[in-house]
Amino acid sequence: MDASGLITQLDRWRRPALSFTALLALLATLDGTGVTGTPVADTVDGWFRPGATLLSPASPAFSIWIVIQLGLVAHLMWQWLPANESDPQLRATGWWLAGSLLIYTAWLEASQRLALDATAVLIVALALVLGRTLTVLDRTQRRAPAPGRHEEKRSLPRRPLEILLTDAPFGLFLGWVCLASAPNVTASLMNHGLEPGRRLSEGIAIGILAFVLGLAIVVQGMIGGRTSVSLAMAWGLTWVAVERLTGDNRSLLVGLSAVALAFLVGVTGPISGRRAAARDRRPDQETWA
Repeated sequence: MDASGLITQLDRWRRPALSFTALLALLATLDGTGVTGTPVADTVDGWFRPGATLLSPASPAFSIWIVIQLGLVAHLMWQWLPANESDPQLRATGWWLAGSLLIYTAWLEASQRLALDATAVLIVALALVLGRTLTVLDRTQRRAPAPGRHEEKRSLPRRPLEILLTDAPFGLFLGWVCLASAPNVTASLMNHGLEPGRRLSEGIAIGILAFVLGLAIVVQGMIGGRTSVSLAMAWGLTWVAVERLTGDNRSLLVGLSAVALAFLVGVTGPISGRRAAARDRRPDQETWA
């Protein structure tokens, strides 16, 4: 609810708008899975195939989309419950989620139209919007006051359904997109002729994987620690390792690095979550200035 406890006009429009963007995403997904279009792996001259770059994961990695999409559908149904029309968490994140679905739709359509560079830009934009969505969610759950207001920050109790239907799908979505942006951007650069020697390519790939670890740490600090984000990133890194160790474009160095980083990324969520919980429990928590 707003400050006066009333349902606003934006509340009434939020759920139809979210449903419309979800429908667009569904139609684009039918294109991307080959039902009505070309499978993503076969678009943009095969740059999204498992062996296209040293950072491309094996095909089973993409099965995470089933979990993400089912989670988002369940979240949409959660949004439509009458009691949730003015829910503060859903109000705060609904429009950001709608924006992320629009960008996701644009990414799928760009791949269908062989616009590899556009997909690289869009996937980075998608990661930023999803990151903002989780940041807003964390702030709402902790009742963080707006800048300029001096209020005590208190953590809202997170119900199991909220974790399952909001935290989990949002976190998996963000984690996977953060990981997938690495091979996407790499493919775009390689498509422009940036192909150094094998050893240098392996070194760059390992450096990018290390950057992914740093990104995971930074993101987790911003969103209060979400295990779902770490799980999605670790899942992707595991399948990068599998592809590098057993696939066509093999690299022992990159494969073993991906194994190690999958473990390290996997623990960033629980560690960041505990730190955030400890921070919120501190009696001397500073007020926002």
